[in-house]
Amino acid sequence: FEAAPFEGRRHHRLRCLNYKVPIPSDLPSAVLSVLTLPKYGTCRALCRLNMGANEVVLTLQFIAEGLPFSDSVRLQVTDAFVPGTNGRGSTLRRWAAVFWIKELPWALRFL
Repeated sequence: FEAAPFEGRRHHRLRCLNYKVPIPSDLPSAVLSVLTLPKYGTCRALCRLNMGANEVVLTLQFIAEGLPFSDSVRLQVTDAFVPGTNGRGSTLRRWAAVFWIKELPWALRFL
């Protein structure tokens, strides 16, 4: 695990996290017969923190490397925290999106 410090201006900060995760050992045999998987997946999380007067927004974009088709897809999760009604508590809103940045090979486009 490797984490860079937050950088940026007062209300807008950026950070990069690099880490490895083990590939699950209980994958279906059909998957293992088609794909060659490493023991660990290398991942990067790009974090953007925006702080406004009434809202804090954290956006994470996850990038995997060295895995089949990892150069084709990105996962982005955005969390927004706002004060609750009547000054009590807070409200969390979450969005998640998958971005296909490159087409899969022709034979696998049905996925």
